[in-house]
Parts: sequence; C-alpha cells; structure tokens
Amino acid sequence: MFFDSGWACLRAAGSGSIPLPVPDLIAGKNNKNYAIECKSLRSLSHHFDAKEIEDLELFSKIFGSIALIGMRFDRKGWFFVETKYLNKTKSGNYSLNFEFCVKNGKRFEEII
Repeated sequence: MFFDSGWACLRAAGSGSIPLPVPDLIAGKNNKNYAIECKSLRSLSHHFDAKEIEDLELFSKIFGSIALIGMRFDRKGWFFVETKYLNKTKSGNYSLNFEFCVKNGKRFEEII
C-alpha cells in the first residue's frame, strides 16, 4: 500500500523474534516517516504487552519516526493509531479495539 502510494517502505524481517526493538514496517516520504507495528485480526480487539509498545517507541525515538500501531480488522480495513494515544490497562499493558481505532485512529489515506 505504501509503495503504491509513492512511499518507500521496508518490512523488517524477524520483527518480534529478535531481542532488539524492531517494528514490522518502516515507511517514509518527504521527511515524514513511520515505524509501524502491524496486527491483522479476526476479532475486534488485541492486547499488547507493555514491552512491545515500549520497544516500538524506543525505536521510533532513535530513528526519528512516528510510532504507529496498524490494525487491520477483517472486512473493516486498516486503522493506524499513534502510540502516544494508547492507554495502559490496569495490568500495565495496552489494549486496542475496533471502537477505539474508529474514534482515535486514522485510515491509510489520512496518514499518507
């Protein structure tokens, strides 16, 4: 989707399987860039460990990018939420659901 829209994009092989903070995608165009953690869901919600979000934010800070969570809900499409808008759960982790993404997220066309 990014390449088709004129953006450079790199999929990070091994994301989530190595001990270093590495996002799923790095995308950029004209001095705007994103570090993106992607999830494709059949359900309407997903839980993230605090470390997963902290690692994404650390990478983004070092790289100088905007940290995004990309959520693709079956038959509803993609939503992108900046990590700075996430709220911690009582357990200290994070949870995103479809309703939150509709209210606080952006569609692909809005982030490019």
